[in-house]
Amino acid sequence: GELLAGNINLLIAAAVVLGVRTGGAWALVLLTKVVPGIGLLWFALRRQWREVAIGLGLTAAVAGVSFVLAPGPWFDWINVLVASTVNPDTAWIPLTALLPIPLWLRLPVALAIVAVAARRNQPWLLPIGIYLALPALWVSGLVILLAMPRLRRAASERQAALAAPTERVATAEAPSS
Repeated sequence: GELLAGNINLLIAAAVVLGVRTGGAWALVLLTKVVPGIGLLWFALRRQWREVAIGLGLTAAVAGVSFVLAPGPWFDWINVLVASTVNPDTAWIPLTALLPIPLWLRLPVALAIVAVAARRNQPWLLPIGIYLALPALWVSGLVILLAMPRLRRAASERQAALAAPTERVATAEAPSS
C-alpha cells in the first residue's frame, strides 16, 4: 500500500539502513524529500569524508543528468520549494497529519538526534531524526521508523564481531586448571 499510494517513505527507510554503510544511499533522500538528507551528516560528524563525497557526488550526478534530459520539472520543483519557503502556508496541513509542527521547529531537534547518533555510534536513532525532518509529519511517514530494529540489530552484530576476537584471546590466555 505504501508504494502504491505514491509514498516513498519505505524507500527512505531502506536508504537509511543502507545509508549508515554508504553515502550513496542518501542520494535518494536528497533528491526526493531534501531535508531528511540530513542523515548524510552521519558521515560528516564521523569525519568519513569519502562517504560524504560519494553521497553528494551521486546526488549531483543524478540531478545533473536528469536536468540535462528534462530541465522543466526541475524549474517547477524549485519554484514550488521557493514559494513554500517565501510564503509558508501551514493551513494546508490537514488534521490527518500526525503532528502539525512546522519544520523550522522540528529541524533543530532532528539535527541534534542525528548528531547524537553519529557521535555515539547509535545508528538506530537516525530514523527518528529523519522522520522529524520530513516536510510534514504524516502518519505514513512513521514507516521510516521501521528501519530502527534493523539498524539496532546490525549495530549489535558489529559490536559482537568486534568483541569476539578479544574474547577468544582472553580465553586462550586464561590458565587452565
